[in-house]
Amino acid sequence: MINWKLSAVALVVGASAGTAWWITSTKYDADIAELNRQHASAALATCEQSAGAVRRAGSLGNATAVQISAAAGRNILDIRTGINEDQAKLAYLQEYIRTLQVQGVVAK
Repeated sequence: MINWKLSAVALVVGASAGTAWWITSTKYDADIAELNRQHASAALATCEQSAGAVRRAGSLGNATAVQISAAAGRNILDIRTGINEDQAKLAYLQEYIRTLQVQGVVAK
């Protein structure tokens, strides 16, 4: 029979992982919506500025590197930090369960 303590630990780990995923997903969706809004307004301004311009044929212009915004970079680093923290918590809980198994408190 499964020990109730092991079930409780599994429930806490699952709830924590689910909550972390939900928070990250919600923040990501909000960031994407904001980026889409900014892109739409920039595209509109670009179209208005270039509407009367004379077009040249056969040129791609100077190629430039694509860069992400500072906010997007911070979001990526925040997500990476969250993943590392979650992995550390899971490793701790797994070691805790192994210790309880060695002590005979939790069945293997």
